[in-house]
Amino acid sequence: MDGLRGVAALVVVFHHALLVVPELAAPYMTGFESVSGLYFWLLYSPLHVGWAGTEAVYVFFVLSGFVLARSVMRSSQFDWIAYFPSRLVRLYLPVVGAVAFAAATIAIVPRVGQVSSWVSFHPATYTVTTILQDLVLIDGTSNVVSPLWSLQWEVLFSLLLPAIVVVARGRWFAVTVVLALTLTTIGFFTGVLFVAFMPMFVIGVALAYHWGYVESASARIAQRRSGAFIWLAVVGSSAVMLCSYWLLYPIAANSTLLIPLTRPIVVVGAVLLVIAAAMWAPLKALLSRRLFQWLGLISFSLYLVHEPVIVALAYLIDDPRWVVLIGIALACAFAVGFFFLIERPSHRLARKLHRSLGRYGSTAHESKA
Repeated sequence: MDGLRGVAALVVVFHHALLVVPELAAPYMTGFESVSGLYFWLLYSPLHVGWAGTEAVYVFFVLSGFVLARSVMRSSQFDWIAYFPSRLVRLYLPVVGAVAFAAATIAIVPRVGQVSSWVSFHPATYTVTTILQDLVLIDGTSNVVSPLWSLQWEVLFSLLLPAIVVVARGRWFAVTVVLALTLTTIGFFTGVLFVAFMPMFVIGVALAYHWGYVESASARIAQRRSGAFIWLAVVGSSAVMLCSYWLLYPIAANSTLLIPLTRPIVVVGAVLLVIAAAMWAPLKALLSRRLFQWLGLISFSLYLVHEPVIVALAYLIDDPRWVVLIGIALACAFAVGFFFLIERPSHRLARKLHRSLGRYGSTAHESKA
């Protein structure tokens, strides 16, 4: 799972790096563009899965639900008193660092010049109002550091986890998943983003509590001679589902139903990818290699700091190809520094707080007894 998280973070980096190319940014920002050659294949074929940033975030949502639910399941009496403050420290301190980093890049590199529509969409200044908005997260975020949009839903999910656990651990796994996918469709159709995104976390939680079904199905696949081909089909289907929106985009770009109808397909693709990463031995072994584990380790830092680096470079370098190459490398370098300076100390503080509050809760319980 750590390796998959690292890959998903890198896909988001590729996504934003490639959006400095005007031909690739235009369909995202202004609507369907008729392109040819490599641009066509990158946009409207399954190759899009390699830089499908939004879809990679949906993988994060499912993973987050799964991983947090597993942590709850490890203890028969999960310490909710310690969980909430430690979880918020774990999320918010890196966000503070990311906002400060973005403000520094804007101060150092003025956002003036000819750039792609995606790059120019980022505000040229970071005002007190937008800084506070990004620090709070709950009431939406600015577009200065666009990846922060997902942290709004991560925080809300973390706060709602006890209620979601009660709903998702029920007996009827299939019913829970179908209802969640239905709500996601309704959410995107109506524009109620809470209804659109929160069910993705619910599916991850439900998957954790009913993991036995996955293990049983995987055992049956392993017994078949065609087991490897079945898993290849699962991974291939996952890739097609994840970029289903873009495969249909050239023929249905003007349809208001395209997003609502493809988003549940994307979520199913994300779930299948999580299952394959955990259960298919070759993929599991690949994601367990040192490179992918390292990417998983710095994935949150990489997610938070890469975009300001790429946007700043786009104003410094005219050639988008060099921005892509240098931006990806620099983003990884800054992410390593951010991890050691900001994220890892935040982890340690969150764990210390959890232990402290856990001891306090235990002492209070004993004194009442």
